Amino acid sequence: MALPNLIIAGVNKAGTTSMHNYLSAHPDVCGADVKETFFWNRVEDWNNVRLDDYLKHFNHQGEKIILESTPRYFHDIAGNLKYLDQYLGTDLKIILLLRDPVKRLHSFYKYKKRGLEIPDGESFAEYVDKCLEQGVRLNKSVYNGLVDGLYFEDLVTWKDHFGARMTIHFSDDLKNSKSMMMSISERLGIASGFYESFEFTRDNESVDFKNPQLQSIGISVFRRFQGFWNRSPKLKRWLTSFYHAINGKPFDSDISTETEQKLKQYYQQDLSQVKGLLRHSGEKLPVWLEDQ
Repeated sequence: MALPNLIIAGVNKAGTTSMHNYLSAHPDVCGADVKETFFWNRVEDWNNVRLDDYLKHFNHQGEKIILESTPRYFHDIAGNLKYLDQYLGTDLKIILLLRDPVKRLHSFYKYKKRGLEIPDGESFAEYVDKCLEQGVRLNKSVYNGLVDGLYFEDLVTWKDHFGARMTIHFSDDLKNSKSMMMSISERLGIASGFYESFEFTRDNESVDFKNPQLQSIGISVFRRFQGFWNRSPKLKRWLTSFYHAINGKPFDSDISTETEQKLKQYYQQDLSQVKGLLRHSGEKLPVWLEDQ
């Protein structure tokens, strides 16, 4: 029974889709047929987990690494990490990607708006105010975006449990994807030379839409054939570009100075704690965290 030995566990809108696709392309990596299985954050009884449905996501052909990537795990299962070891084994490795929470929230807003989960006329400033009004994380609420940018508490839990089995990267590292992926490959014990001539493309970029009806159809088609798109990334990119040429437009929702300052103040204490935690661990910090 071949189960994942590598999970990209967070955070959303930090570049996890690109990292998942880069790793899945490696001949020594078996990636899940869908990037996000959502398996572990849908467990109802941790003492009786049935793995049959999980195994269906992996067409393992002897690859050294078996990968899945569900960034919701970072917050959703932080209190149940011992069960990952119980069911997947203590050789399990974790990768976390962190991003400036203000930029992450803005990206999350655009992603949810593109997915028709946020009213078309709702501005980013209005969205932030609704997040602040909600205040706490609620099950499946689109207004969890703000609190999901609070990293410290769950980061401590993941670090304490996985220790050296977990590596932390930052979305800024994707600016030099080749160097990052070669470093990850060496850590995983797979051939880093694969990425010497690899074509790095950014996936899951947020593009606004012109026609909501056509957007709704496009979303349905993507979700219905998600497994096929994951097996055919070049075709997916070509069709996505074609669709964006027809129904896409740039987002016109910039972050106002007032909203940006409001968010920086909201995240200030949490980021200061994250900075202290990672500096103590010897992590090389990105500018947005070093400036805290």
